[in-house]
Amino acid sequence: MADELKVGFIGGGTMARAIAKGFIATNTVRESNIIASATTEKTLAVWKDMGCQTTLINKEVVENSNLVFLAVKPYIIVPVAKEIMSSIDTSRHLVVSVAAAITTDAIEESLPPFTRVIRANPNLACSVQCGALAFCKGRCALAEDVRLIKRLLQTSGMCVEVKESQMNAITAVGGSALAFFFLAIEAMSDGGVRVGLPRALSMDLASQTVLGAARLVQETGKHPAQLKDEVCSPGGTTIAGIQTLERAAFRSCFIDAVDSTTKRAAEIAELQKSKEK
Repeated sequence: MADELKVGFIGGGTMARAIAKGFIATNTVRESNIIASATTEKTLAVWKDMGCQTTLINKEVVENSNLVFLAVKPYIIVPVAKEIMSSIDTSRHLVVSVAAAITTDAIEESLPPFTRVIRANPNLACSVQCGALAFCKGRCALAEDVRLIKRLLQTSGMCVEVKESQMNAITAVGGSALAFFFLAIEAMSDGGVRVGLPRALSMDLASQTVLGAARLVQETGKHPAQLKDEVCSPGGTTIAGIQTLERAAFRSCFIDAVDSTTKRAAEIAELQKSKEK
């Protein structure tokens, strides 16, 4: 696959680079078979350092690839799709959008009829090959397209195929939630400093503890509540801390954050639809 597949990224930002690094690190796609476009040479400098081809012209990405990632902001995804429309060969190209909230229908309507489209939802942890990725296929995507995308995206972490109706919720739980945990790690580190730990040590302990908690959930298969109970001893330190979190409605805050993020994704999709009318 590394010699045959040619991959293009329209939009050379952080998420596109994260995905490309997974391809390169696993030798799934050769650096020389990757081309990226961006609006400035400054953005493309990092891609050149990675050994990839670069261009300022989006159509050149399409012309030099079989698999095209649309890695631009949601509000310009449709204009970009319309820009490259004339360069799309439906028998050759598979188009993958990583723009949050934008549906496959919206993308398909901006590309030639029968274009094979897949919508993916990566997260920033793809840059360290520990991402949580989900994708859904458009009306014309083939079974072989699904197999290819799953094989490629698995180089960046966990990857699952889902229904499109679930994608906004996945944006919240599998994408935006990274920031929720960054906030939690920062707060835990601040707490450590508050009780006398050096900042660097406190940050290392907080981040490693969150990593350890995640691995315990994944590797033991136990419910988080069971693991929590295993840490809490009667009358001990942990249950005292749990009581403080419960008083602050810790769980409700997380639930509400996921809910509001999901609703915002739906709002963005609706705003995009209204702009197209």
